[in-house]
Amino acid sequence: MFKLIRRLLLLALVLIVAFIAFALTSGGEKFRWFGETVMDVSNDIGETADLLNQATQDIKNATNTIRNTGRKLQDIASETREKASGVVNSTGEVVKKIKETAAELGKDDDKTEDNAKSDDRDKRAK
Repeated sequence: MFKLIRRLLLLALVLIVAFIAFALTSGGEKFRWFGETVMDVSNDIGETADLLNQATQDIKNATNTIRNTGRKLQDIASETREKASGVVNSTGEVVKKIKETAAELGKDDDKTEDNAKSDDRDKRAK
């Protein structure tokens, strides 16, 4: 365990010395280039994130619009069903009234025919 810790400390010390030597010999230009590259990449990532955020908002808005349209269509469909059932019920009532009226007229016609027959009998009898 102590050998592992000693090796890690020596490796860290060698890396620090190499970093300082590299910085002194190159004057920091390579580090500056690396920093600028990292900034450019992070700016590109930020722009991509903004585009993704905007696309997500557009999708959410479209989804909400579709949901609202679907709800409106369901409301219209239920209103249409209610009206249609009302029409069917009122049509059924109209048909019943027509049948009742026809039945009454049929009875009246029978009475009229009976009256006409009795009038004919009375005329013949006289």
